[in-house]
Amino acid sequence: MSKIREATNEYRMRQWAQIIEGRSQSGLTIAEYCKAEGLTINGYYYWLRKLRAAALSTMKNDEEMGSALISTEAVCGVKNTII
Repeated sequence: MSKIREATNEYRMRQWAQIIEGRSQSGLTIAEYCKAEGLTINGYYYWLRKLRAAALSTMKNDEEMGSALISTEAVCGVKNTII
């Protein structure tokens, strides 16, 4: 993957991590939040899956190195994100 594509993907993952965190803190359902923010539900779930996969991948890599701890901040740059 090119450096530009990697940077773009990382930027989008950070954006969506913040969106998902905002939805979680809002107390709204996913459908309500997406409607209020002008997001598609399919887009929301797409990025949720991508963030979860990235977190799982990081966790597997950490386990291989002897550490089972994972930080969402390491994956997507947002502290205390529930993904």
